[in-house]
Amino acid sequence: MLSGRGDFNRLYISSGGVLEVSGWIVDPRVPATAIRLFVDGVPASDQAPAVREDVYRSFPWIGHARDSSFFFRWECPRTRCAIAVATFSGEHQLVRIEALFAPEFEGLPVPGDALLTHILPGPDPFLYQASGLYSSASFERALPGGRRLADLPRVLDWGCGSGRLSRLLLAESPGPEVFGCDIDGDAVRWCRENLPGGHSEQTELLPPLP
Repeated sequence: MLSGRGDFNRLYISSGGVLEVSGWIVDPRVPATAIRLFVDGVPASDQAPAVREDVYRSFPWIGHARDSSFFFRWECPRTRCAIAVATFSGEHQLVRIEALFAPEFEGLPVPGDALLTHILPGPDPFLYQASGLYSSASFERALPGGRRLADLPRVLDWGCGSGRLSRLLLAESPGPEVFGCDIDGDAVRWCRENLPGGHSEQTELLPPLP
């Protein structure tokens, strides 16, 4: 049975200096009556689920998947913070997704349209950034003892693509030594040219890695 799912499509500072958080989230068993934004664990805003036809097309056996969209605007945080979005049925929390937002990551290099379409449904730089932040938060939750990725001595970004995660690790100071590998030569070339300090290698479909 499919467990709860969701994703961030936007997590960035808009031109008006406001944090925009958007995406989709759905529990396959129970329709949501509300979607709530949390900032550093504190409830920040509630809204009713909005329509996302593309999510319903992906999960047509979940009738309420159509009502899964969220879009929040919030005062821009001055420092890095944990962003979470959760669905509720009444006061019962159903599904929760989390990401890290760090103002210092704004302005990092983003690949062009051609490379974005290698890894995303379309050439969407905001989805590229949001998915990297989501991946970073997911990995950090898996680390024991409250450690951060930046605390590790070195990290292998296996299947690094065009650096959605590597670029965040390399922006940390101090941070880990970052190695990336991928079969996509164009993506690896972009990482080498735009992410100084990293070590990126094109690899073959079969082992060994270099």
